[in-house]
Amino acid sequence: MDRSNVLDVDGFKINLMLMPLKNIRIHEEVLPNYLSDLTESIRQSGVQLDPIIADIKTGIALDGMHRIESIRKLECKRIMVAGVDYSDPRITLKRWLRSVKLPTGIFDELRYNLQLTRARDMEEARSLVDSGASPIAVLSKEESFITSIKAQGLEYFKLVRRFDALTHGLTISPILDINLREYIDGGYKVLYVPTPKKDDVIFSGMSGTLFPPKSTRHLIPLRPVNVMCPLDLLKGRLADHEAEERFNELLLTKSRSELPSGSEYKGRVYEERLTVFNDRQS
Repeated sequence: MDRSNVLDVDGFKINLMLMPLKNIRIHEEVLPNYLSDLTESIRQSGVQLDPIIADIKTGIALDGMHRIESIRKLECKRIMVAGVDYSDPRITLKRWLRSVKLPTGIFDELRYNLQLTRARDMEEARSLVDSGASPIAVLSKEESFITSIKAQGLEYFKLVRRFDALTHGLTISPILDINLREYIDGGYKVLYVPTPKKDDVIFSGMSGTLFPPKSTRHLIPLRPVNVMCPLDLLKGRLADHEAEERFNELLLTKSRSELPSGSEYKGRVYEERLTVFNDRQS
């Protein structure tokens, strides 16, 4: 493969390529409203801005579920991918937690429908979920709860979806573990769930047993952004080899710069290092 297609970080290789959309497997559900807005945005821009991250062996997407479904809705046959080896331990997996400010009536309904029982304190509730003794917990500054519903493995998805249905219309803020104390102290209630495992993601992608939206957060050593692949290359008008050749040529027209982890780029702070692609004339 042409070296212009390969990013290498201390032996961790990222292959930029076009893959048949039919070979890509999502592992998370999408949010219909966000999907509709993103599809229209991509249609208007005429480009897939950033590659999705996918396991090069199985085609399981690690991120970009909404981009994948948007590209599909735009009747493309291919998608721009940053292909990685998912078995590499340098790819790490985190969980998203759901935080929300709940009116008393809705919280009472939530307690009834999720069969919540009071835990001794927040640390006990977290420990019971992390050990597998309880499938979910609801945490707050005043009191925390675990469910009495039994759920094995990925069965806890049903409880997350029940939580989502009961809080529909409220502002849900996805947060990472590092933000938990800040939101708890700010008066939020947090749905606390197990940390997913890579095997869970693989099973989900291969079986179609999808995670609820905004469940997983994958981190890779280096994330490529702003590649701007034209939709014309993703449509079915060109043969695969011709589309790939034109994509390779496109990469050669781009300059690249790196940003360290923790950098803010286009309004988002990234935990990973970034390779930013730009047109050379700019």
